[in-house]
Amino acid sequence: MKSVKFLGLILAAVAVLAAPAVAQVIMLQGTNAYPYDVAQVQAAVSNPYTKVILSGTFNFGTDGSVVISVPGITLQGATTGATIVGGRNPLKTLQTGEYPPAQTSGAKNLTIRNLRFEGWIGFAIYVMGIYAPDNFTLIENNTLVSTLDWSVGYIYGIHYCHSYGSAVIRNNLIRNVSWLAISTDGLNLGAKDSYRVYHNRIEDCHQDAISIGISDPFGLDPNLPINKGPVVIEDNFIQIASQELWPGYTWGIDLGADWLLGTSNAQVINNTIKGNDFYMGIFAPWYGSKRQILSNDLTGATSRGTQICDNGGTQDLIAFNRLGPVSFAMAQEAGDPYFGTPIALWSSQPDPSYPVIVPTTNNVLVGNDCRLTGRPGWEFDTAGTLLDTGCVILASATDVYFPDWYGSDVTSNMVLEAGMFPRGAGGSRSQVLELPVHAYGNYILGGGFTLGIQANALSSLASVKANAAAVNLRQAVNAKRTALQSNVESCKKCKQ
Repeated sequence: MKSVKFLGLILAAVAVLAAPAVAQVIMLQGTNAYPYDVAQVQAAVSNPYTKVILSGTFNFGTDGSVVISVPGITLQGATTGATIVGGRNPLKTLQTGEYPPAQTSGAKNLTIRNLRFEGWIGFAIYVMGIYAPDNFTLIENNTLVSTLDWSVGYIYGIHYCHSYGSAVIRNNLIRNVSWLAISTDGLNLGAKDSYRVYHNRIEDCHQDAISIGISDPFGLDPNLPINKGPVVIEDNFIQIASQELWPGYTWGIDLGADWLLGTSNAQVINNTIKGNDFYMGIFAPWYGSKRQILSNDLTGATSRGTQICDNGGTQDLIAFNRLGPVSFAMAQEAGDPYFGTPIALWSSQPDPSYPVIVPTTNNVLVGNDCRLTGRPGWEFDTAGTLLDTGCVILASATDVYFPDWYGSDVTSNMVLEAGMFPRGAGGSRSQVLELPVHAYGNYILGGGFTLGIQANALSSLASVKANAAAVNLRQAVNAKRTALQSNVESCKKCKQ
């Protein structure tokens, strides 16, 4: 009997030790003094399951940062307001030099809300390395206003990276960031997880506004799960600044991020994108499938490239979007005339690093409003030279830019776009181009544009493929992506 009682005492003690700490509330008053403000916030967020309420101004100096590495932290501003001024990656979840999976943050179930950030360098909010399957990250109602000159370094907004579980980023105002406003890299979503970005307002953005990067769509890395859960980007307002970091090569919403691996199971719905002379409104690159791009408003956007571009997608739906003007002249000047088209289904582009290259197939375009695009219809001269564009193109990059490769076909797609073209510019037979040779067998309501002198047109395409300006444009885009990737690698070590 005594042994039974003794065992019971041991079990009770173990239960107490295993139980989570009692939630507590800590209220902090900012002093606008560095480094004291950093120290007091760091001490407060070092206790698990703590709500830390900030009031006043907290000065993080030039390089100050707070590391959140324990579970259940809520860091929020008081109703009277709270501002974090300065800092380098002022709020982050890993120490400098740490990067998952070698290091893992314990900051699961983190909430950051109702805070104002000014004058920071790097990422204002940098959440990464939370490898807890039951994690839920919430970032809401924050205001991020960059006040620094670009020469001080990269200035991002909110970044969610290499973490399990689900995340919600909503109702944040982000203004005047020089790089990505809301971004993710290495997104890992199980079947029951989701990543949701909605009701955010992004103003005066000088680089891609919302950028989504997944981890490993092919299951090549045994340490990372294949992305399965949905990515939802909904009801966001995006305004691209007139002064871009990469003039003419800025995206509004990018579903591929630095490695151009298309995010599957993505829903891009009811977003508004405004601005002039940027490259693409919504970009959905290769290796992605089952994406829905629905009811987005780009009527306030004037682009030099395709406003909705689907590269290498399968089973994607692009429907009921409202599009703005597309400048064929600027696309032509950049050496990329075929991209001066409001909506495009392009083939994937080959990458020897990945084993899967599939045709662009089983996608549906329906009910997109092209009446404000200003596109007069596809026009070629007798030699097959492109003189002007229509509203929709189905084409393979191998016919314009690259040598042939397996999986470069664009076929078995549906284009149901009758009645939504510019007035007086003709119907689908003048507005929808199915570019030979690798775009074929697509169902186009009312029929599409057919090149009258196909041999000459193909000869012209060969010259476009060798056109130095087109090559330069491809190189510029690749350089942009290389720079972004290099910067992300640098940020993996929490350095700028």
